[in-house]
Amino acid sequence: MKRALLGVAAVFTTIEKIILLASLAGMLVSVAIAIVARPLAIDVPWVTPMVLALMIVATFSGAALATATRRHITMDLLTKALGPRGRAIISALVSLLGGCVATWLTAAGMIWVKGNMEFEDPISLALKLPDWWLQAVVPTGFFLFAVHFFINALLDINGLISGDLSHLPDPNSAAAHGVH
Repeated sequence: MKRALLGVAAVFTTIEKIILLASLAGMLVSVAIAIVARPLAIDVPWVTPMVLALMIVATFSGAALATATRRHITMDLLTKALGPRGRAIISALVSLLGGCVATWLTAAGMIWVKGNMEFEDPISLALKLPDWWLQAVVPTGFFLFAVHFFINALLDINGLISGDLSHLPDPNSAAAHGVH
């Protein structure tokens, strides 16, 4: 079961990394175009809304990756005081709670986007894409959070049952805090 869960998580994180890198590359290219166009007196009014839209996409992708790697929500003080089994129990509870909240936010976001789909308001006057295209990032992002939270909870529960808690990061290592 652990291998299957890690495989599913790997597929999602690969997609999220691609989206994150594509968003960052799109932001970089858009800004470079604006920088080159400025001295040539060429108007590129779509750059600012494009960069803002890509920043939202990058933010949700990055947050989903942080959730997948257990760096999004942590209980540092408590987990440092507990052994591996206690950390797994706390992690499972926090992940289940996070998954439930993210699921609720996914549903709320879908209702919000669906309500706005009937309107054809563009993201901006320069960027003629419908506003709901960008808004769809919100429920999609929360869905990804929920998937990662539930995978992490299942890994924790499986580890508690099997006794294999090797998936848990060491709470005292620098890598557990995003320092490599």
